[in-house]
Amino acid sequence: LHYPLRRQRQMCIRDRARLERADHTSPVVPGRVDTWRRNQVVVTVDAPGDGLVVVRELFHPGWTATVDGRPAHVVPVDGWARGVLVGPGPHRIVFRFDAPLYRWWSLLALLGWLGLAGAGGWWWWRQRAARLTPVADRSA
Repeated sequence: LHYPLRRQRQMCIRDRARLERADHTSPVVPGRVDTWRRNQVVVTVDAPGDGLVVVRELFHPGWTATVDGRPAHVVPVDGWARGVLVGPGPHRIVFRFDAPLYRWWSLLALLGWLGLAGAGGWWWWRQRAARLTPVADRSA
């Protein structure tokens, strides 16, 4: 999970400066995934030096991260995975997914289904009422 530092395009200036100063000979070390849920991944790693912790799962701008409880920038790695810059030592990294647009689309989909159910119920009620109405009353 911990990879030696490489240049990443979408990092803040401070993190980019850390990358420039870092020792690029740090070995790749494994980390441990403590929790893997749909919207949260918790990882622990003991980094020998400055490095990039990479989770080989799809990057999306909705992912946020904290390193030891402090906010950190989530960056795309190799164009598709996500990573977080860490310093030397043991770290607990928590990735959380929160995409506000996803919630709005989910609400719109729910409203659409409710609208379809309401229209279907109204149609069924009208058909049932037409069958129950005597023939003489239908002409009026």
